[in-house]
Amino acid sequence: MIYSYSKQQACLSDRQGYTLLEIVVGLAVFAILVLSSSMIFQQIIKGQRMAISGHNTQESLRYAMEVMAKEIRNAQISGGECGVQNKKIFKEGSGSNQLNFKNQYGECVVYEQDGNRLKITRGASSGYITPTNIAVSSLNFIVQNRDASNQASVTINMEVNSTKFGGQDLYKSQIDIQTTISSRYYE
Repeated sequence: MIYSYSKQQACLSDRQGYTLLEIVVGLAVFAILVLSSSMIFQQIIKGQRMAISGHNTQESLRYAMEVMAKEIRNAQISGGECGVQNKKIFKEGSGSNQLNFKNQYGECVVYEQDGNRLKITRGASSGYITPTNIAVSSLNFIVQNRDASNQASVTINMEVNSTKFGGQDLYKSQIDIQTTISSRYYE
């Protein structure tokens, strides 16, 4: 007897479906792809936040340095006022984290580290140059050639850290900077 299948029986026997092992392997591959792509995405976001934090720190530091450089360049010789000796331009004060001088308008100017911020005092008014999310860890002023017979200069050493970014301490950046600014005033 010859046994033959009908067309309908042949179609039903070709449909075998997926085994449990194939489904588990497929789910595992899918889970690995999803996890790896989410980890890559998290690393990209972290890198972007660190870059933004560094950029904000640089911009704050750039602003502070521009303000100080402009005023230090235009400092005038002192007649004994502003805590500066007669015939001198600059005076470092209190552990060299303070700089005293007379600006181009005749106002007494003091730059100093006040806690974690850079403070400026002009005459009777004072304020901060650095924002609250930027901490000045270290500030040193080194004055060369204090008198007007030679061109006086001030070397500024600063260490600046961002304190928080997006409400988190995870994305801190630190910048160490040193620059020397010479006064335009000399005889």
